[in-house]
Amino acid sequence: MKNEVLINELELFLELVGNYEFAINQLKKIDDDIELLHISKSAKLEAFDKGYLPRYIEDKIGERPKDFSYYSPLRFVKPLKVQKSKELKKYDENKKEATQQYYRDFAEQRSEIQRRAESDFSQKLSLLNKEKKAVQLEIEKLDKQISSKELLPKRFIKSNSIRRMIRYLKEWRADSIKEAIATLCFEEELKQSFQNIDSRLVRLETNVQNFDESIKEEIGIRFDAIESSLGDLNDKFDELKRDKTHI
Repeated sequence: MKNEVLINELELFLELVGNYEFAINQLKKIDDDIELLHISKSAKLEAFDKGYLPRYIEDKIGERPKDFSYYSPLRFVKPLKVQKSKELKKYDENKKEATQQYYRDFAEQRSEIQRRAESDFSQKLSLLNKEKKAVQLEIEKLDKQISSKELLPKRFIKSNSIRRMIRYLKEWRADSIKEAIATLCFEEELKQSFQNIDSRLVRLETNVQNFDESIKEEIGIRFDAIESSLGDLNDKFDELKRDKTHI
């Protein structure tokens, strides 16, 4: 087969580059998992407080008094407004004290939840960091292997680009890597040109629509002006007819 040696060489290089890209994606996923782990570190304690704190406060001091609604006429009665303000202020003070008491009463349970969360966090983070280190070493090894090949310019060392070059060689559209790169660049430039044309057509269509709307608006304004002028002429004509009648 024509170009068979070159195709085989590119296919082996494609496997190497594919492994490198896979490792890069793995590293990104690990970094995302570490970030999520940090975010969820205090999730269990927050869930505990969310479930127990409101009930604890309500058991201690009851529900918060309702303020006057926006449409209630009572909010304009000064004595009632002052009284309601005192009630709400007193409740907020009691709530603050009840909240502090909650943290004292549940200190032991909260501490145990936090301890377990810290232990779980440390174990998971340690495993993720070990995995990250292994992937980083694999990336470094693959990067050196790719660099040592000196087969393609850096900007073309991508799985998608290499697959397309292999296809050009198999289809006899290129007889060398240089010709395959030239064909790839031509197709990319052609694609970019079509995208630019599409963008220009979209902008042109938008401008035409805006122009149509502008013309319609202008025609409407002028039509109203003409209609107004005709009305004035009719008024003047009627006035002239009345003047002639009197004569």
